Amino acid sequence: MNEYRHIFDAAPDGMLVVHHDGLIVQANAAALALFGYAVDDLVGQQVDLLVPRRFGAHAAHRERYVAEPRTREMGGGLSLFGLRKDGSEFPVDVMLSPLEHGKLVLCVIRDISERKRISDERARLAAIIESATDAIIGKHLDGTIQVWNPSAERLFGYSAAEAVGCNIAMLVPDELMDEERRTMRRIRAGERVEPYESVRKRKDGSLVEVGLTISPVRKANGEVVSASTIINDLSHRRRMERQFRQLLESAPDAMVIADAGGVIQLANSQAERLFGYAAAELIGQPVELLMPERFRSRHPGHRRDYAGAPRVRPMGSGLELFGQRKDGSEFPIELSLSPLETESGMLVSSAIRDISERKRAEKQTLDSLHEKEMLLKEVHHRVKNNLAVIASLFYLQQRDLTDPDMIRVMQESQDRVRSMAMVHESLYNSDSMAEVDFGEYAGNLARQLVESYSRNDRIQLATALEPVSMSIDVAVPCGLILNEIVANAVKHAFPGGRSGKIHLSLCQPDARSCVLEVRDDGTGLPEGFDPADGHSLGLHLIRSLSRQVNGTYEFLPASPGTLARLTLNVTPKRVVSR
Repeated sequence: MNEYRHIFDAAPDGMLVVHHDGLIVQANAAALALFGYAVDDLVGQQVDLLVPRRFGAHAAHRERYVAEPRTREMGGGLSLFGLRKDGSEFPVDVMLSPLEHGKLVLCVIRDISERKRISDERARLAAIIESATDAIIGKHLDGTIQVWNPSAERLFGYSAAEAVGCNIAMLVPDELMDEERRTMRRIRAGERVEPYESVRKRKDGSLVEVGLTISPVRKANGEVVSASTIINDLSHRRRMERQFRQLLESAPDAMVIADAGGVIQLANSQAERLFGYAAAELIGQPVELLMPERFRSRHPGHRRDYAGAPRVRPMGSGLELFGQRKDGSEFPIELSLSPLETESGMLVSSAIRDISERKRAEKQTLDSLHEKEMLLKEVHHRVKNNLAVIASLFYLQQRDLTDPDMIRVMQESQDRVRSMAMVHESLYNSDSMAEVDFGEYAGNLARQLVESYSRNDRIQLATALEPVSMSIDVAVPCGLILNEIVANAVKHAFPGGRSGKIHLSLCQPDARSCVLEVRDDGTGLPEGFDPADGHSLGLHLIRSLSRQVNGTYEFLPASPGTLARLTLNVTPKRVVSR
């Protein structure tokens, strides 16, 4: 009995002897260690102490077993658990054997935690293999297929029943069998074959482009026993690449695609023609190869800034850019940038357009405009000179006259012609052939009139003139109106050689109006004066020209003197404040 006791205590599995009423009679060392109890804590206790509470029907099971005792081997398909003293549970297999005609039961208890972990892990891996979107094939070192997941069925057209047990050679085109043999030699040597691209054959005989990754499968001792192959279908990617390439080739501009480091990854045929390089010469080269030497050192910084905040930058962004051909020649370009997010990181697509022809056309246009500008300047210069000749003729005619009224008429006509000549002189000296600075013109005209009629500086001229631009068709009539108003003030406001002051102002309250005022501190308007009924040539000109420029005029008494005001209502295109 002692010999059996020694075997009982030395057994690797937990062993309990339980009375038919459920009391534990004996427990070996393995059982004590398994459940975490001392022998005195366990012997004499109900065996239900070692069963999780959720299995509350255990007493009924025990009673049925006592009624019909028999040996029940381990692994009977039941999912059983033990309960340790610390409350933790663990999976077990249990074998039951009756002793002493069923009065006692020998319980052999084995902890299967590790086995269950391995089983669960295998189930998890099997589920991953079954649900993987890539084809997964396991094969012996001789090529016999062991594992064939649903994705492999979809890719190659063979069911698992058709494929498992067959040789992998059924998927390999004849001309690629050497490649397959070289790959398996590397696997037998324990080497992992990194992803590479190849072609495989479907059940219907069609070929498919695939990417393969092959890894050795080892036993616990490190021995290579089989190979695992992951295969992904590249046909969709190849189709997209071909479509992308067709889009690139159909683009009217040169297209260069570079990675974030500025290394060229792709270039279309337009880029080859534009820069004079073959595609093979461009791919793998820094994008700075395509720009003049003087810009290359600064470009990496610009590239990093763009990578930090990628965005679509359209052509014609105001930058003056140049490309450089293989032969070293430079040419002006427009550049459009677009970021492309890919699996391998960001790429930058550059659309490059040669604008040499446009630049030449722009230069021709500018040259033509310059020629027309010079011609227009010459026209204004000649008109001014012709008007000056007419004014001189009036002056020469005036010298031969003795009638004071005729002399006055000649002088007034001379002033009017001179005011028109000054407009053309201002346009000749202006940067713009379309507009004249009327403020500057008005000041010059008023000074000339005051100097012409005033002797010994008896009449002072003060000005407050804003820089208002006017087109020639407005400036000439306004100049003639100003000529009449200032001439009248100089001749009539200060009789008998008395001194006085004339104040000339020009302002633009808004974009659609302009106000010209001439105020003197002279004798004032004659009693009963009505400019609307005046019959003099000067007043007739003022009325007619005011209507011509869509303006209104007023002659108002001032204290002292007279205020003459011309208000123009014009469009912003004709009167623009600078």
